[in-house]
Amino acid sequence: MSQSTVRAIVTDIEGTTTDINFVHKVLFPYAYAKLPDFLRENAEAPAVAEQIDAVRNVIQDGYATLEAVIATLLHWLDTDQKVTPLKALQGMVWADGYQRGDFTGHLYADVVPALRQWQAEGVALYVYSSGSVQAQKLLFGYSDEGDLTPLFSGYFDTHIGHKREAVAYQRIVEALDLPAESILFLSDVVEELVQPSRRVCKPYNSCAKVLRQALYTPVSKALLTLPFNGYVHPLPLRSVFMSQLKVFADQHPNDALLDTTDGEQITAELNRVGILFERWAAPGEIADDATQEEILALYQEDIVRVKAKGGYQTVDVLHMVPTHPDKEAMRQKFLNEHRHHEDEVRFFVKGQGLFCLHIDDKVYQVLCTRNDLISVPANTPHWFDMGPEPEFTALRFFDNVEGWVPHWTDSDNRREV
Repeated sequence: MSQSTVRAIVTDIEGTTTDINFVHKVLFPYAYAKLPDFLRENAEAPAVAEQIDAVRNVIQDGYATLEAVIATLLHWLDTDQKVTPLKALQGMVWADGYQRGDFTGHLYADVVPALRQWQAEGVALYVYSSGSVQAQKLLFGYSDEGDLTPLFSGYFDTHIGHKREAVAYQRIVEALDLPAESILFLSDVVEELVQPSRRVCKPYNSCAKVLRQALYTPVSKALLTLPFNGYVHPLPLRSVFMSQLKVFADQHPNDALLDTTDGEQITAELNRVGILFERWAAPGEIADDATQEEILALYQEDIVRVKAKGGYQTVDVLHMVPTHPDKEAMRQKFLNEHRHHEDEVRFFVKGQGLFCLHIDDKVYQVLCTRNDLISVPANTPHWFDMGPEPEFTALRFFDNVEGWVPHWTDSDNRREV
């Protein structure tokens, strides 16, 4: 099986499918207000009594009074503790709220279309959240879009382990009985992905950090159909954050002749038409505030090798963020088909970008992501889409002192998006 084949998606909730404000400004205050009376009224019910005893076990006081248990639970709520009996009792309180119609489960507008698309493609869907399984089912069962629980194949909470512990992810892999690299974990918290994944999955192949503020990022509007230049085609999540090659006949921009996320196939196909494509080993995590000098030092060995091989004179670091004041003007400039009298060489330290190469009667769309190096030979017509909300860091190699010098073609391949 190719390591890029996604057979199951395990998604977080808070900040990923659901606005964090719904959790902190609706659900938590509701539980805080309702929990004391709920416990007093239902303390003898078996399910509630079981969780009360679980609280006593956690605080190691088997004789704690009900009021002491309530005080402990309210303290845990005040300090946002991820304690299993608290989550279970919260779920019971929220069940009342959902059933009474006091609120519905919030979902971002793009979530349901994405879930339905993935399920239709045969991808099994799961939830892994610090909220209890009961709370997860309630949110999706009483969502803004109605009952969505039939879309999911299963749920995981802190009973299987905490979200920053590798053992929890290993247990999920074992429970799903699938290769680790075929399971995609989604979260808006990178610490819940990168560190655990080092011992379980292949980092960044089996994990995706969700950035809700960005458009051109996983689990955002990029899940919908994105038009790149004249070539309009759906970009599902597993394509957005993985390296991908699509090849189109020049006159048929919507019918891909090839669509692959297999690294070896991408390299072979591009090499066949003279395009250098490499995947470099990551030197480790790079801080968001890393300086150009620090980034260049991390990749010094590969930089020396590439400069020597291609005769490049200089290398610099290009950093783009969604808040860049000139992002739209820069994007539109790069979208125009052009060529250079020298190679255009880029290595993606972070983020992603789409190169479209016009070679003979075909267009090669190369979605470059973290650790990808691409070298577009001199005089190759191409354009580049960094997305409407660009976020990437890239090394640029030059064999001239002038830097990036475009020579525009008369092609109409480029299209406003």
